[in-house]
Order: sequence, then structure tokens, then C-alpha cells
Amino acid sequence: MMKNGNMDEGFFILAPRVGKKFFGEGDEFKDLYGSELAVLRIISGSLAAGEPMTVSEISEMIGVTKSAVSQVISSLEEKGYTYKIKSEEDKRRMYLALTDDGERIMEDINRVYKKRLNYIRKNFGEEEFDEFVRLFIKYIELCDSIDWKNVKI
Repeated sequence: MMKNGNMDEGFFILAPRVGKKFFGEGDEFKDLYGSELAVLRIISGSLAAGEPMTVSEISEMIGVTKSAVSQVISSLEEKGYTYKIKSEEDKRRMYLALTDDGERIMEDINRVYKKRLNYIRKNFGEEEFDEFVRLFIKYIELCDSIDWKNVKI
């Protein structure tokens, strides 16, 4: 999932997994579900790093089926936030990109995210917050690595 990553980015990956508590309901992003917020942020981050992603790569990154990510992408396309670009090297490969509206909403999402994250970090305490994120990431990585069908409890 995330090895030696930035704690703020780690927290963002955790936020959708612990429910809507972080972004809340009825706020600026009421037309977006938590999964859509997370996928938009992943697409935005990959583009900023110069490494556009495919549906399969996002699926692998967040640990959900390709079908589930495809549904989220379809919804984001319908809302006018994303589109697909064919790879120059392999015309079967489709990369995800943000529309102008997608880029604008990402600016808003990042602004709200940073304000809320700073509030949580301040009230948690710097060391406790970093330790919480580190342990939660470790927990998720452990759960992701276990083949639960073959575990005898």
C-alpha cells in the first residue's frame, strides 16, 4: 500500500477507509462520494508526479476490484471531473486525467483537506498523530497481505 510515505498522504488514504467523518456530509462536496474524493485525489497526485494511472493501478493501490474503480471513474466522468487518454505506446491502455472542472474541485478538496488535517493534527498532537497514521498503515498492510480464506482462527 504505502511504504515510508508522507504521513499527511497516509492519513488521506486512511480517511475514506474510516468513513465519512473526515470530509463530512452536506459540505462543499455533496455531489461526491468518499470513494470519488479518494480516486480524484489519487488521479491528481499521479498527474502531479508525472505518472498518470490506469483503473487497474488505482484498483491495486486501494485494494478494491477493478470493476468498483471503473464504476467510480464512470461516475466522475458523468459529473465532468475526469476523462481517459489513450497511451501513445499501447493504444489498449487508458490513462486517467482531470478536466478543468476536475482540477478546480481538486484545489477545493485540497484546501478543505489541509484545513481539516491541520485541525486533527493539532488536537491529536504531532507525535501521536504520526504514530496513529504509522500504526494504521501497518494494520492495513498486514490485513492486505493476509489470505483470509486460508487463515484458521
